Amino acid sequence: METKATSDEDENPELQDVNTEEEDNLPELNTTHEATEKRKRNLLDARREICGILEKGDEDMNETLTQLGIQLNPRLVNMVLEKASSPSLALRFFQWTKAQRGFKHNSSTYDKLVDILGRCKDFETLQRVLSERSAERCSYSAKTFSFATAWHDDSNMLNEFMGVIEKLEPSTRLSAHENFIDALCKEKHADAAMVILKNMASADCAQSMSSFRPLILFYRQNNQMDKLQEVFELMKMKGCPADEIPEETQAASRNCENTDPNETKATLTDDENPDLNALNSKEEEGVSPEWNKTDETPPKKKLNLSEAVLEIWQVLEKGDEDMEETLTQLGLKLTPRLVQLVLNMTKTTSSAVRFFQWVKLQPGFNHNSSTYDTLVNILGWSNDFETMQWVLSEYLDACYNNSARTFLFAAAWHDDLDMLKEVMEMFDKLKPSPRRKAYEMLIAALCSENHVNAALAILEKMATVDCAPRLLTYRPFIQVYCQNNQMDKALEVFEMMKDSPQDSICYSLVLSALCNKKQFAEATKLLEIMVSTGCTLNADIYNIMIHAACKEGKIQGALQLFDRMKEEGIKPIHLTYMFLLDGHYKIGGFDRAHSFLIEQCGKDCILFSSNYSYLIRFYRKSGRHKDARNLLMEMRARGFGYSA
Repeated sequence: METKATSDEDENPELQDVNTEEEDNLPELNTTHEATEKRKRNLLDARREICGILEKGDEDMNETLTQLGIQLNPRLVNMVLEKASSPSLALRFFQWTKAQRGFKHNSSTYDKLVDILGRCKDFETLQRVLSERSAERCSYSAKTFSFATAWHDDSNMLNEFMGVIEKLEPSTRLSAHENFIDALCKEKHADAAMVILKNMASADCAQSMSSFRPLILFYRQNNQMDKLQEVFELMKMKGCPADEIPEETQAASRNCENTDPNETKATLTDDENPDLNALNSKEEEGVSPEWNKTDETPPKKKLNLSEAVLEIWQVLEKGDEDMEETLTQLGLKLTPRLVQLVLNMTKTTSSAVRFFQWVKLQPGFNHNSSTYDTLVNILGWSNDFETMQWVLSEYLDACYNNSARTFLFAAAWHDDLDMLKEVMEMFDKLKPSPRRKAYEMLIAALCSENHVNAALAILEKMATVDCAPRLLTYRPFIQVYCQNNQMDKALEVFEMMKDSPQDSICYSLVLSALCNKKQFAEATKLLEIMVSTGCTLNADIYNIMIHAACKEGKIQGALQLFDRMKEEGIKPIHLTYMFLLDGHYKIGGFDRAHSFLIEQCGKDCILFSSNYSYLIRFYRKSGRHKDARNLLMEMRARGFGYSA
């Protein structure tokens, strides 16, 4: 059955988490049954069904996904990627959607995959995805590199990531540098951005006005005129035309000697509200989204995101009794992003809760996990556990997604057991199902901040409150141990899970980490443990091993795994062939990769169209355009269609 797909350019990431109480209002997707009977399914239903298949990780996962017949669009793909329990599953799903006829990934879906790969530090796959993204003419943005801003004070990680950028094609390397600088400036890490700017020359990467603009805007907004002057000096050295520098910025620089640094303004500015510094959507997307007043409020006004946040914030600051009525009269179109930013600016928890409740009543608006997470953290920092209890009850019944961001406030108390106990006492007042979810989200938050000992204390507490851990509870521990190269600790977690059903996803995480660290003997031992415990080796497990063998140039070992995979009835996927094509190319060039493709060519049009297309793009990137054309003709002669 052929999967239908649409290319939806609406890249609204806020749809990644949707309030299930409002499911009936969501866009609907059509599914096709064998009896040609059609029924409707909303985004959440589609996400649940797809994620259920991903969690199983069966060898025929791709075929099962295709048989669903779900109509794909970038919003749905983003929602599934957000829920994927491992980077390998996210990549596998991403590659499957790419092969679906009529569907085309956009910058939103690429940003989501890049963020997942970046956070798990899978730089080799990240480089391939960034290169592929450029080839698909899907431009980078500051959001693309937001994950790497967490390393602003870690020179080793920054250098490692810059090594990834420097391996990109020259035409895309400049854009990657500039957008990474923009991302750092948006997170107020201008010092790190300046280092990247100065290192661009050593990467044979000519600087343009776009390279300097984020730093100019940041230093001007923060009144750091000495730093601003330093940027201008760099621009002059690089021959940047003076007329490209904004006039108001030049004037600010010329007048900086006459400005009293201690002088303060009486009016509200972006500097007094740091959350507004990152709101210039013109810098973020290239286009300033408009927030239209409704017809009820003449004359119509068009506000950008920064202005909309400021207008709402000013109403909240007054705290009048008729605040809700005043907010309604503003007539602003609400989105989760706008609500989240306003919540972050509120000075009191009472204002935040009052605004949150008003927003919930507005027609057409649904809170998602980002707005709930923001409110929970505000309440957590103020120790308002009573209010948090009902917010959590509502949240976990509405749009639970096992987020590690919900209890980030509690990570600061990792060494304060009394405060953590207060949080858990509040959990114990929840119903059993939300209680388990809350414990798991707290563990995920602590592990994401590398506070494993505190997370283990939470795990022990769960058993005492009639809340037995499950597979999902253990995964954050395995992830953090793998990231910290504590493989012995990761294996100890499996001992803790011995009474639980075997989880191939957890095994995949450890196996991937061992292979990335070239600990192949330990990886082989883990495979033996998996087989002895009755855990089925699926396509994901084999792909990890094949990829590792190809990276080391051990193509014969990779082919043996490939043959064993097929003997066990596990169908190779596009990712499998990608690894093997790369491995053949590494030891024998394009001719050997082409020969392998011909040998393996089968009747699966979608799969081998993707394999041919992958090699054609490889030819083109290497400048072998004539060979690419010949391969395209060969592909069409065999009845396969090119997948752009």
